[in-house]
Amino acid sequence: MSEKLTTAASMLRALPAGKIKDALVKGVLPWMSYEEASRQQLARKVAELEQSIEEILGNGGLPDVPEAPPPLEKPPSNVVRVPMGTSLPRFGSAAPGTRYELERGGTWQRIDLGGGQGFQIGSYGDPARPLPRLRGGGIFVPANTRSVLMEDLDIAECAIGMNVVPHAGVVGITLRNSYIKGTSDSAIIDYADDTRLENLLIEDAGARGTASHGIYANGRRTEILACRLYRAAKNGISLRMDGQVVAGCDVQGTSIGIAYFTELDPKTERGGPYNRIEDNKISGCSVAMYISAAGGWPGGQEPAKPWVYPDFHINRNKIAGPIGQAQGIMCEIPVSQHAGNTFEGAFSVKEKYV
Repeated sequence: MSEKLTTAASMLRALPAGKIKDALVKGVLPWMSYEEASRQQLARKVAELEQSIEEILGNGGLPDVPEAPPPLEKPPSNVVRVPMGTSLPRFGSAAPGTRYELERGGTWQRIDLGGGQGFQIGSYGDPARPLPRLRGGGIFVPANTRSVLMEDLDIAECAIGMNVVPHAGVVGITLRNSYIKGTSDSAIIDYADDTRLENLLIEDAGARGTASHGIYANGRRTEILACRLYRAAKNGISLRMDGQVVAGCDVQGTSIGIAYFTELDPKTERGGPYNRIEDNKISGCSVAMYISAAGGWPGGQEPAKPWVYPDFHINRNKIAGPIGQAQGIMCEIPVSQHAGNTFEGAFSVKEKYV
């Protein structure tokens, strides 16, 4: 038996009583009397144990345990259930840490977040019943609303599915696992920073011939993840700022699948973190992806050049079955990464970068 292992075992026995000692004594010392294994197996195990013990002793007798990652969301400190037939609470006075749960199968009008902060809206009840429905009003996000999570909602028959007030201190809005259909305008108009839109199904946004989008994202660091967008009147996803991510989405049947028109003002701002468009599927669009150097300028007038925009990473997108102009990826501003994009069908232009 290894002399080093015997010495280490004596040192381990001298450690203070507790979970560490118990684990080591139970897991290490029995091998010292293990005589049934072959000499080769025992030698390998001894070498492994020596290395483990050296690491433990070198760390003051404490195992090197990686720090646990923080939870994705704080558990709610208070749950308020809203059954069918009752009015929605006044969310502007919501206490941080509260989770409001709407009964599945029920129907409500507009949700007005009221400038509240740090609360959640979800659902409860029999999962076989329909999601809580918003009919006629959608979600309104007024000034100074911050850190609100919404999920499990069915939104239809309204002008805008989720409408965020422009440039009004709204930060950290999350909408996920929800359904938006048949809006007369864009399904989502978002001016908030740090928005997260995840696992949304968006269908039939805007009347034919209108400039209505599935998602209009005019805030910094927007994340649009695993969303499905079908038949928007104009663009499936329209980006305007920097630090934005579109990943794992399926966009079908729009004029432009994923677009970018900068609204960064050269007089006051500079392009920040790069935008990332990766691992998406785009089909049945006149132009699959259009990254423009121009944009909808603040105040409605184009400022003096140079235009300001972020860099782009455009990778591993699958583009198929275009109609109309039959153009795949059209970029008028620098793109530092563009790899692994694939095309199925006939294209007049597959990829064009500057």
